[in-house]
Amino acid sequence: MKLHHFYCPLVLGLVTITGCNSTSKISDADVPPPIKLEKLDALMNNAPKQTMLVDVRSPKRYAQGHLPQALNIPLAEIKEADPRLADAANIVVYSQHWNDLLSRAAAKKMIYLGYKNIHEFRGGTDIWQRNDRMLTTITTAPTSHIRSGNVDW
Repeated sequence: MKLHHFYCPLVLGLVTITGCNSTSKISDADVPPPIKLEKLDALMNNAPKQTMLVDVRSPKRYAQGHLPQALNIPLAEIKEADPRLADAANIVVYSQHWNDLLSRAAAKKMIYLGYKNIHEFRGGTDIWQRNDRMLTTITTAPTSHIRSGNVDW
């Protein structure tokens, strides 16, 4: 009779992990095919204020070089109703190169969280550079220029 003490938490844990609603799962079929550079250009030229570029790599990789005007939201930090994305009619996620699946995972996660008009620019920074386009980098101030918590640029 004490077996129910073991099985009840086990079943509850499995239900919590797998979820109760199977319709909430997102598959690759739910994610539109990746966009090419020409489509990215069209989005940025036709609706620049309504299109948000999101680099889903780590802050370190983002600082080393990212697409101009891109926002850095690492995959693990993508959350529902992010105020930085509230005004975006189109969200373009990207990462490093064609075989880097971070952008695909980010697109799936955003669709799952209820974001609309998600586009994956697979190939990311590699495709960008192969087409003779410059990446933007972030430089940090040397520690000797930091005084009382303020940065002296």
